[in-house]
Amino acid sequence: MSDLDNWVEKNKPKQKKLSDYRDDIIHLKQLGFTQKKIVEYLQDMHNLTTNQMAISRLLRKPSGKKQQSKQTAPSSIEEDVIKFQNR
Repeated sequence: MSDLDNWVEKNKPKQKKLSDYRDDIIHLKQLGFTQKKIVEYLQDMHNLTTNQMAISRLLRKPSGKKQQSKQTAPSSIEEDVIKFQNR
């Protein structure tokens, strides 16, 4: 690697990612803010340009935290079977 490549690698601007602000976005949604207002917040406070569709996609994605297993909660079909059996 050349000196130029080394310098560029060390001084490359870090790109901000929407997911870096996931907790803020979720908190603002819980407080009742619209996605449009959340976009404004990210632009004003973090100089991050995004759009409402990107916010929507982020909110639909699993957080990466340990999700509850599907086996722990019965599905509505399983609940119906249990109700039917208990008649």
